[in-house]
Amino acid sequence: MIINPRASKNFARAMMQRNKTDASDANVLAEFVERMDFVKWTSPVGEVLDIRACGRRLVSLGKEKTKAKNQLHAFSRTRRTPRFVIDDIHLSIEQIEAQVDKLISHALRLIKQCEFLKERYRRLTSMKGVADKTAIKLLGELGVLAMDMSAKQWVAHAGLYPRAFESGTSVKKRTYIGKVGNRYIREALYMAALSASSHDPHVRGFY
Repeated sequence: MIINPRASKNFARAMMQRNKTDASDANVLAEFVERMDFVKWTSPVGEVLDIRACGRRLVSLGKEKTKAKNQLHAFSRTRRTPRFVIDDIHLSIEQIEAQVDKLISHALRLIKQCEFLKERYRRLTSMKGVADKTAIKLLGELGVLAMDMSAKQWVAHAGLYPRAFESGTSVKKRTYIGKVGNRYIREALYMAALSASSHDPHVRGFY
C-alpha cells in the first residue's frame, strides 16, 4: 500500500502529534494502517515509470528554457550587455531544445514498444491541443494510476476539482480549483487547453 502523504499528515494532526521524529512518525503510520482500509498498490508496467521520468525531465527543461528566455529578454534591453553573453544564452537555449528533442525521441521509442502505452498515446494525440510532449507528460502521470478509478477520483488526483468556501449566509467566496493533487497533470493539461481553445471550436466556445 502507498499512503497519500497528505492523508498521513492530516491523520497525525488529528492524533495531536506534536513531535517530528522517526519513531513518532513510525507510530503514526502504524496506527494509520490499523485504522484505515488497506488499498493494495499494484506496480505499473515498467515502461510507464520510464515515461514518467522522461515527462518530469521535460517539465524541468521547460522551466530552464523559460528562465533562459527571460534572461535573454532582460539582457537584450540594454546596450551594455556584451555580445558574447547574448550568444551564450542563445547557445543555452539551443542546447535545451536539443535535449528536449532527444528525450521525446527516446520516449516515443519506448511507447511504440509497449502496447499499453501505444494505444493510450494514440488516443491522447487524437485530441486537439495534445502533441508528443504533452502526451508523454500525461502518459507517465496517468499510467501509474489504478485503472478502476472513477472520473471524480481522476479529477481529485489532478487537483482540478471545484473547491467551495461557504460559511453561514455571509461568507461565500468565489469557487476555484483545489490544486491539491498532481501538479504535473495540471501543468500539461493547462497548456493543452490553451492550445485547444484556439484550434477547437467546441473548446473555444466553452472557454
